[in-house]
Amino acid sequence: MNISFAFIGLDFTAEVDFEPLVPARISGPPEDCYPAEGGYATVCTLKCGHHDATFLTESNLADELNVAAYAACVAQLESDREDAAESRAAARML
Repeated sequence: MNISFAFIGLDFTAEVDFEPLVPARISGPPEDCYPAEGGYATVCTLKCGHHDATFLTESNLADELNVAAYAACVAQLESDREDAAESRAAARML
């Protein structure tokens, strides 16, 4: 997934391996329960403007970058869902 996000006061663009969170199911019969899965992002490539910043993925900022990237992925998916819902509503009005 390609995203843009702000981190440490800078604007980044990144290619990210994103695994959305699948919440745990902890009620009901035991055979229907399962633990939470996913809920992470790993930054593969990173740019700040036109400059390669991928070296930051191997620094002590890597975990914080991945958390910021995950938040940006979740926000992007939510925005995409809202846009799709608006498009469907507009199509129904025609």
